[in-house]
Amino acid sequence: MKKTTKIGCGLLALSIGLALPTSVFATSAPETDKADAIVAKASESEITTQAAQTETESAKTTSAAEQTETVAPSADQVVAKDAQVKENTETKDAAVTPKAEAPTVKAAVPFATAKANVTVEVNASAPVGFFVTPKDNTIALSFKTNPDVRTIGSKTVVIEATDGATTEEITVKYVVKDTKAPVITLQDEQPEIWLDEEWTPDDFVFVEDNSGDYTLSFANGKETLDTSKAGKFSTVIVARDAAGNESRMTVNYEVIDPDELVFEGDFDAPVIDKAKSTATDIYGTTEPYAYVVVFDENDEFIGEADADANGNFHIKLDRALAKGETVYLVSLLEADDYDFLSSDVAEYTYNGNGTVTVKPAEPAKTAPIKNAAVSSSTEKASLPKTGDSSTDGFVAVGALATLLATLYLRKRS
Repeated sequence: MKKTTKIGCGLLALSIGLALPTSVFATSAPETDKADAIVAKASESEITTQAAQTETESAKTTSAAEQTETVAPSADQVVAKDAQVKENTETKDAAVTPKAEAPTVKAAVPFATAKANVTVEVNASAPVGFFVTPKDNTIALSFKTNPDVRTIGSKTVVIEATDGATTEEITVKYVVKDTKAPVITLQDEQPEIWLDEEWTPDDFVFVEDNSGDYTLSFANGKETLDTSKAGKFSTVIVARDAAGNESRMTVNYEVIDPDELVFEGDFDAPVIDKAKSTATDIYGTTEPYAYVVVFDENDEFIGEADADANGNFHIKLDRALAKGETVYLVSLLEADDYDFLSSDVAEYTYNGNGTVTVKPAEPAKTAPIKNAAVSSSTEKASLPKTGDSSTDGFVAVGALATLLATLYLRKRS
């Protein structure tokens, strides 16, 4: 029997024991019985209250005992609980134990790195080191594809960097620019030009430009120079390349009216041998080793010869002279300054018996010679010899002689 049941039975017996005497005493003394009845009733009420309290406590005790009573778990419950405990333990350990860091791997240094903002001048030299920087002097650099610097614009080039065993490729961006203006150089400091002769900017100057793509013009927009009036003038020449770079040069020049000129030679005119000269052969003397030419009134050359060490010459004409026809002789000598010296002009008129007329020249300013007296070659020009297969010297000297003949004939007319 449970402890709470025993306590309840004891309290009930006690209540009965107390109640029995009260009943006995009630029959013998009415007044006393009345008082006792009141007391008994109060006691009975108190006992009942205590019994109820005892019963309530007993119920609480029973409930607590039932709650504390252990029920044996099943096998599945034990396995599940063990798994839960293990999981909780691992989670706790993971939270408490710091996570191991992965080992640090140092990145390999590239053999070479591309330079930033690479700019190359058009048609300029651009070595491989201009585009990349090697990591050290053990790296060999070379172009896989050569950079294009012929035209302006944004471009790329591929460069190979090798340590002898491994090769890396680096692609580099670069920009080709043209920032240099053309360079203008005068051909002559003070050009002399014939009246109404046509001249363009190219006749005045030389131009050098790194791009090779440029235009040359007069600043006033005209294609040719105004040579309609004699006198001293100036003009501005403009050289502009494709990128817009520009150079200007002011050129001074003189326009000459040939009708106002009288040719003046550097030495005396050839002397004609009257007795020996004929319609087909002309004999005479001039400066030693001079080159002597003959031209007619139409500015046509009809003979030439070299004077010997004594200055004697013999010219066999290309055609026979008509009676009364006049031809003109001039001697030319090579100067030390790559120029030519010319004689005064001699006139030879064939009258059937070899009449010779030599007219001295009148003083006058020097005639302008455009690209004729000075050879374009870097070597000193040589006067052509009779029978020489080369005509280069004859062309240069012939151009000069033609100008001299033109001057002389214009003045004479």
